[in-house]
Amino acid sequence: AWAMLTQPTPPDDDPSGEPLPVEPAAEQGEAVEQGATAPATTRAQLLGDYSGRVEAKRGRLQVRAIKANKESDQRWVAAHSAVAGIVFGQPILVGHHSERKHRRALERSDQAMRQSIALDHKAKRLESRAASVGQGGIASDDPNALEQLQEKLANREQLQDSFKKANKAKRGSVPAWRLSNNNAEIRRLRARIEELGRLHNAAPIEQKGHGWHMFEDDGRIQICFDGKPAAELRQLCKGAGFVWSPSRCAWVRKVTVRAVNEARRLARVLPAED
Repeated sequence: AWAMLTQPTPPDDDPSGEPLPVEPAAEQGEAVEQGATAPATTRAQLLGDYSGRVEAKRGRLQVRAIKANKESDQRWVAAHSAVAGIVFGQPILVGHHSERKHRRALERSDQAMRQSIALDHKAKRLESRAASVGQGGIASDDPNALEQLQEKLANREQLQDSFKKANKAKRGSVPAWRLSNNNAEIRRLRARIEELGRLHNAAPIEQKGHGWHMFEDDGRIQICFDGKPAAELRQLCKGAGFVWSPSRCAWVRKVTVRAVNEARRLARVLPAED
């Protein structure tokens, strides 16, 4: 269990969009058997405000980008201030009493300029990340994800019908590869809808052990410990894809099929109740 859980796993869905493997329903306790009563509280009810989370994340990244830009400007000013007392182009007078001071000034200027450039690159990366927030496709923790997927599926099926009609009217008007690719996307969307439907309609995780509590809220699986956990417990959380959230005072991971599987495996190796 230790070897399995200490291997890092991506915290989000597979970027390729391919359905991720799901543990058997008997082991997970996720699926509702035919004829059984659905859980009183489903995971979909605890996903919270997705658009609010997206805007909050974009805002945080933008604030960090502004801070990095400001620090970059400050280091740029410091780089020029360090050599302000030296005439431009003045060579180092080797052996003169000013040699040591001249070299130190150049070193401070060079160091400050390197820091300014690094901070400028950091600001650009943060701005790029802020602009891409919410643009990465349909997220599993979006309460409207199923509706969006069903809309995409309907559009793809309509496109497939138009391809078939065009080929029927004039054979070869639509290349076979376009039909094949579109049909593969239809199958992928149907599998994703089925997978996400099971995820959203299942009961949320609610488990407790000795000194810890695992639960779901606001589209995140959260683990709260009674105090700072031991180093090996922190490593287990990291290995299962959880990260520390200072704002929530908990170890968190976004709700996905993979995250649910990892959380249940993690719960089995965390300290049990006495």
